[in-house]
Amino acid sequence: MQPDIDENMAAKIGFAETVTGIITSPAATMREISRGNALGLAVPVFILAMLVSNTAAVLTEAELMHLFGGPGPAFLALTAFSFFYLVSQSGLCYCLARLFGCRGRFTTLLSLLALANVPSIFTAPLALAMLVPDPAGAIIHGLGSFTLVVWIIALAVLAVRETFQVSTGRAVIILFLPLFLFLALLAILVLALRLA
Repeated sequence: MQPDIDENMAAKIGFAETVTGIITSPAATMREISRGNALGLAVPVFILAMLVSNTAAVLTEAELMHLFGGPGPAFLALTAFSFFYLVSQSGLCYCLARLFGCRGRFTTLLSLLALANVPSIFTAPLALAMLVPDPAGAIIHGLGSFTLVVWIIALAVLAVRETFQVSTGRAVIILFLPLFLFLALLAILVLALRLA
């Protein structure tokens, strides 16, 4: 059963408290946020995280700037992809959860998945590791990036779990099954094109 929705959640939980809570006590913070309409709070937090991480990526990845023809287009492409990925991931997870009979709100899932990206803000200091002479800089950057990806995935699983009030195992299935189905479809299409 879904708890009563508090429409003034963004006013009760501040920006700084949300970012700090996601980093220090994510389960309790997400549980609290899931009780209300926090989209007005989650979107600015997501935008901040994407501004920091996309700026760090553009400034440290020369291939990315070359691919898109400069830092401005590269930044815009990364930002557009970030929003597209968030909305599509939320939509697919929501549809799959509903097929499994789970109850929850799309806006809650969208808010919590947006907040799961808070650790992306650490890509900026991590980008400084690229200034360390090789190979130490590459190793530090690689390990740090891997840690951030695992952290964000764990927070996304937590977001699904708190939205639909399901077990962690079921949350993992809801989060990853759309990705596996997409990759399977992509593999089938590539195989079909090679055989044609």
